[in-house]
Amino acid sequence: LDIIKKEDIDHEVKSTMIEYVDDEIRRLNRLIQDFLDFSRPRKPVFEKVELNSLMKDLLQRLRLEWEEKGVVIDMDISKEKCLSQADPDMLSQALLNVIKNACEACDTEGHVSVKTSISHYNWITQIADTGKGMDQETQKKALEPFYTTKAQGTGLGLAYAARVIEIHGGEISFSENHPRGTIFEIRLECRKE
Repeated sequence: LDIIKKEDIDHEVKSTMIEYVDDEIRRLNRLIQDFLDFSRPRKPVFEKVELNSLMKDLLQRLRLEWEEKGVVIDMDISKEKCLSQADPDMLSQALLNVIKNACEACDTEGHVSVKTSISHYNWITQIADTGKGMDQETQKKALEPFYTTKAQGTGLGLAYAARVIEIHGGEISFSENHPRGTIFEIRLECRKE
């Protein structure tokens, strides 16, 4: 802002500085929203949600964003209907956080694979990436609030996802994806229709 205020500044420099300011404001807004969402989570509003449709819609939006960055998102979504009592907004954000984390872990030309299935009244989602994987320290702390390995990260995305999955009576876990990457698994109770 100090540079922009100068009267003798070149128009091109001024435009570049305005873009920087705009980017920083967006980043700070995301950061504040992450902190607010995590520190004061709203009370969930449960309703009947078809989980496979929810996931399919989410992935279609994510594909548009990430495929232009060189990350391919493959999806294998079960055709069976799977109904669950869930807060669709909270659950969408939690799933988005896990998938976005997988995309960010990939280099360009990376792959993220999302598969859903139904087994014993459980909706099982596996999110596998071809990123660098997690060292032992990261594995121990990955779901803890404020732990991050990213320069621009808040360490709240996976912690928020874990909290929301728990609120929904589900489980989240992860393991190594051989030869490279990580697989997150989310389980939620559901019933077939």
